[in-house]
Amino acid sequence: MTEWTTKPSLFLISFVLFHILLFLMRNEDQVFWHMMTGIFLLTTFSYLVYKRHLTSRRIGQSLLASIIGVIAIVVLYSILVQFLPDIRYQAIMETLISMGVHYRWQLMISLAVTVALHELYFRTMLQETITHPVLAVILTSLTSVSLFIWVLSPEQLVTLVGIQLITAAAFQYSKRLITPITTVIGAVIILILLYA
Repeated sequence: MTEWTTKPSLFLISFVLFHILLFLMRNEDQVFWHMMTGIFLLTTFSYLVYKRHLTSRRIGQSLLASIIGVIAIVVLYSILVQFLPDIRYQAIMETLISMGVHYRWQLMISLAVTVALHELYFRTMLQETITHPVLAVILTSLTSVSLFIWVLSPEQLVTLVGIQLITAAAFQYSKRLITPITTVIGAVIILILLYA
């Protein structure tokens, strides 16, 4: 690999490009959603460098980590929603509508495709390259949330940091991509059932 095609270099170049595009499109109501979807579809090159860790735990342990992550996210949200009005269901729906998500099928696509690609990108391109586990969890979480600073309120960003810390810790434990994906999707489904 050349110096420009190493994982850290590819991550840095693509991450800066993502921020530039998101910054330029931040005031566009409908375009932002399309940009986010397109950006994460472009991250499929992460898959080309994704390799399952030889030290990864079995699928049972990955699913157990996912279940613990789902419970942690639901508990975190249930506590924070008491104090942060911007993370209530109605406020989140208003934010999604302002981003261009008007229909349930768009929400389902964002869960099935965008969440998976988001996790693939940040876990394989950044978190795997950081050797210190705690630093990997914190840095990956903050970097991941930074893509949403152009559209989310501070309360929503704080909540998202908490959620990302949980999913990053779950991935750090299992080293399997299925763990953060099932954690996020499972938590979102349960939260919709509880609070919608």
